[in-house]
Amino acid sequence: SVHEAERRIFDFDHTQVGCELIRHWKLPENLQQCVAYHHHPMQAPSHRKEVAIVHLANAIAGLIELGSHDVNEISDLDAQTWEITSFDPESAVVPTITVVEAQFAEVWDLLVS
Repeated sequence: SVHEAERRIFDFDHTQVGCELIRHWKLPENLQQCVAYHHHPMQAPSHRKEVAIVHLANAIAGLIELGSHDVNEISDLDAQTWEITSFDPESAVVPTITVVEAQFAEVWDLLVS
């Protein structure tokens, strides 16, 4: 994954950089937790529901990059995400992707027209 490659090459990853920026800017701790643990939400010491939502959003972004609407293609999704967020995979993911794709197309049309 990207963050694993970042750790191998740089000895740190984007979660660490993002968390340090959020601390430096004195943003709330829940945002620090979301950035620091969005790849591993169960490791978050607090704010796990918020972290799990960001974790899921990151997974959905990965599906969109693949051009997929199939929840089963989400890689690296922590198994407890659905339980913590109380989201249903089908009703949460597919409609979200559909809306995001429509919004992206609308913005794209505005930019290239």
